[in-house]
Amino acid sequence: MDPLCGWCYGNSQTISQVYEQYKSDFEFELLPGGMFAGRNAQVQGHMAGYIRQHDRHIQTTTGAVFGEAYFTSLDNPALLLDSEPPSRAIVTVRTLWPDQVFPFAAQVQAARFQQGKNLNEAETYADICQVLGLDKETFLSHFHSEEMKRLTQETFRQAATYAQAYPTLLLENGRSLQLLSSGYTPAKALVQKISSIKILSS
Repeated sequence: MDPLCGWCYGNSQTISQVYEQYKSDFEFELLPGGMFAGRNAQVQGHMAGYIRQHDRHIQTTTGAVFGEAYFTSLDNPALLLDSEPPSRAIVTVRTLWPDQVFPFAAQVQAARFQQGKNLNEAETYADICQVLGLDKETFLSHFHSEEMKRLTQETFRQAATYAQAYPTLLLENGRSLQLLSSGYTPAKALVQKISSIKILSS
């Protein structure tokens, strides 16, 4: 997934449902992909019209609600679209509080796509930590560390070996990887697929 990916947000309810339903059966790992990181980071500017049209299509297709505050934020042409800060926030929580990484990532997506918040600002993540009952000072000290920056780049490289599209869900079975979904997948269809795999492997 990528925190700035509209389709990842559109698919977030599916992922949340699957995670809650199967977290006791499978070990889940969340890998931000860095879609807009490094040389791919760019100002919103000329992309705003395309993003607006694209996200309204995602909303119609998936039922995910994009907030008016988010659409208003698209009017800021100088806003830098950079996947590194939100990905680093997710990696930080994954490192410190691994059982909270999926709820945290969902809150990061909501911060952008519902509330229109700036994901380049550390305070955005400090606020989410407070919502989830995580110590924000501990989070911030790690978030700004060179170690988390290094781990984030490592996560980007790892994600690139697994997927070329966002969102992608894979099942690792021994040394093999099975593609469960790529792009938006309704929760019912994905649950049925996972259930059939569980039956075959039992």
